[in-house]
Amino acid sequence: DAYADKLENGYEQAKWVAEKLVWKAVARNMPVCLYRPGNIGHHRRTGAANPNDFQTMIIEACTKVRCAPDAQNWSFEFTPVDFLTEAITTLARYPDHFGRVYNIVQNGTVPARAIFDLLLDRGDIDELVSTEEWKKRLTEKGQMEDDYLLDVLAQSMDAFEAYLSSHSHFDCSSFERALASLGRGWPKVDAPYFMKLLPSR
Repeated sequence: DAYADKLENGYEQAKWVAEKLVWKAVARNMPVCLYRPGNIGHHRRTGAANPNDFQTMIIEACTKVRCAPDAQNWSFEFTPVDFLTEAITTLARYPDHFGRVYNIVQNGTVPARAIFDLLLDRGDIDELVSTEEWKKRLTEKGQMEDDYLLDVLAQSMDAFEAYLSSHSHFDCSSFERALASLGRGWPKVDAPYFMKLLPSR
């Protein structure tokens, strides 16, 4: 509650309200717990992804305009969806986890340049350009090909860049202890993980 006044947009405020409702359920002895995932990434084996995820859209946009931003301070944070769902459904079998809060965020983020370099090496893009030039190319191609997603992405980047450049660290120790009790740990999320998002050859 101490952070309630700092929640500035509807998305954050809705999360706060939802948690308050869940805590009321906990107070009534309902068997629930709270999971706070960060960015939910694609499936490690199939590559199935949320097409509206911003980070996924950025990678796809790069292949469409054949270039990527030379953004040294950007990083991607993904928790693979198959790992997340397996962890949640497994923990749900054990009542001692009820009423707890689990932050599920990859604190070891992947530098965006590592992904963009991978795109370069594979020939999916031709060059790295300034962030402003990249956004300009998104807008131009979006308008030329009536691709509204490119246009929306370009317009949203000013607000979203702060997220990509964030150095926030989340306390996931409770979740990590829960994983350890199951004999499990975080999956490896690195450049090869992103290969599943790239066009097949």
